[in-house]
Amino acid sequence: MSAEHNRSSDWDEAVYHFVSVLKRYSSVLITAPQDADGDSVGAQLALRRMILALDGTHRVAIVNQEPCPARYRFLPESDRMGTPACLPPDASFDIGVVLDGGIDRIGTVRRLYEGCKVRVSIDHHAVREPFPYDIDLYEPGISSTAEMVARLIEQVPWPVPLTQTLAAQLYLGLIYDTGLFRHSNTQPSTLRLAARLLESGFDFTRIAEAGLLERSYTAQKIVAHVLSTAQRDPSGRLIWGVLSCGDLERYNATAEDREGIIDQLLLTRGVEIALFFSEAEGERVKVSLRSKGDFDVATLARELGQKGFGGGGHRKAAGCLLAGSLPEVVARVVERLRGDLGLS
Repeated sequence: MSAEHNRSSDWDEAVYHFVSVLKRYSSVLITAPQDADGDSVGAQLALRRMILALDGTHRVAIVNQEPCPARYRFLPESDRMGTPACLPPDASFDIGVVLDGGIDRIGTVRRLYEGCKVRVSIDHHAVREPFPYDIDLYEPGISSTAEMVARLIEQVPWPVPLTQTLAAQLYLGLIYDTGLFRHSNTQPSTLRLAARLLESGFDFTRIAEAGLLERSYTAQKIVAHVLSTAQRDPSGRLIWGVLSCGDLERYNATAEDREGIIDQLLLTRGVEIALFFSEAEGERVKVSLRSKGDFDVATLARELGQKGFGGGGHRKAAGCLLAGSLPEVVARVVERLRGDLGLS
């Protein structure tokens, strides 16, 4: 398929082309960026269900750089999420779909994706890396990729039963990216969709608790460590927390135990911007940014990531991966934010 003729920013036209290729081809690769969150996991599983509802003989594989994070393995059909190691060496697909982000962060799956005849993107991030997708389903005003998939399900010309399994998958994506409907990206359409999902009768309390709220004992200790050592600018508007590889080893923790720490930092009264620096191997630091006010952290994350290993996200929630030692990156980013906020 020629990207020149089929690429479109218009949602309805993009849906039309996506439906056409799904009817034409029989093998689909579904993937998403590394460090999958609840929206990514829920959207991938829901899209798989939608495609199989068209034709159960379709070969639909969810393949990510890493296995499904342990936190989300309670979700129905999460065992359908695999890695490249699960595929034969000569595996190939007709259609490749990347959800909830760009191909710059899908790791070794990129070779498989770029080898597809039709390359599709389903994304709602305001700031993302450019790529000549054949079909670009892009709606930055929608709360989550899961809500985009739900909208897609409503428009495809074949029935997709709203089972409890599908409802649970979509609901996880909704509540993850909206922070249980607290964030400003929550729209009336988001709540209407949530109401329809609840009518299926799935256990929404379990999805919220297991998917967002519960933490292991080790993860709780990591949160306590970061919060107890967090620093705040004298203005009270900027706060940051730091976690080193040594800290993870000391508590016998994993990378997944870091999830949600940035949101706890942002809940500090008076804070407008929160930063969480998590050391990675090879002189790299993962930086998470959150904003309560008008400051656009997505644009900043992308700018910082251009000198590192990429970055982007939403206006009020973003991240980047930077090169350098942990103290160096912390000092550099904090000083940059102080300057941008007029705190220097």
